[in-house]
Amino acid sequence: MPSPPRLTGNQLLILDHAAQRPDGAVLPLPEEVDLRDHARAVVMKSLLDRGLVERIAVTTATPGHLPSNFRITPEGRRALLAIKRE
Repeated sequence: MPSPPRLTGNQLLILDHAAQRPDGAVLPLPEEVDLRDHARAVVMKSLLDRGLVERIAVTTATPGHLPSNFRITPEGRRALLAIKRE
């Protein structure tokens, strides 16, 4: 069985937050993730490159929710579960 991926604290928080949302949306980021624009872009690119999140078409916002163009993938959910089992 392969070892779980290594994730930074922010990456773990982002995936955990997305996994708890019914639509799997990554955005808005959890309040605990305090990243500036460039750092946020680097973290999101890393998650995208590793297949842990995916880009989706933006739909209209529903009341109280902003549209999100990223969601956790099944691979992201498996990685999160593997890390939580450690």
